[in-house]
Amino acid sequence: MKFLELAEKRFSVRKFKNQPIEKEVLNSILEANRFAPSAMNLQSQKIFVAQSEEALNVVKRFTISHYDAPCILIVGYDKELITPDTEDYLLITDPAIALTHIMLQATEMGVGSVWVRSCDFDGLLYELKLPSTFVPMALMPLGYPSDDYVPSEKHFARKALDEIVTYL
Repeated sequence: MKFLELAEKRFSVRKFKNQPIEKEVLNSILEANRFAPSAMNLQSQKIFVAQSEEALNVVKRFTISHYDAPCILIVGYDKELITPDTEDYLLITDPAIALTHIMLQATEMGVGSVWVRSCDFDGLLYELKLPSTFVPMALMPLGYPSDDYVPSEKHFARKALDEIVTYL
């Protein structure tokens, strides 16, 4: 699939089948994260994969935006890597690029995804006993889209190129 076709095909999925993601498919999705560009190639992004029933139940207690996905990624960065030169990249850019790579690879593999920020991250970190150096940025529920799920109408509303690009 060509890149623009892949980018156009990707949409946020908020209704998943009750079907686990096969290990090799999930590994392919996570592998895409490794090739995401990062500031000074620090690769500061860290991902915790919630897929056991116990871990998913903990996540569900701290966000309503879990959509009963069979796998939820908790994505952030390692704050021990922060320096004055890297702070902006670690806080936003590097994990965001990694999440984008993950979403696009998931789409290519037939797996749906949605980027979620609404979460009590402090409670989640405490309950899951995640490292104190981990700073979460987002959740990414993953799973096979339900057969009857369709993209939101908003997905198809795209501005014309000349509305968002100006040549100087």
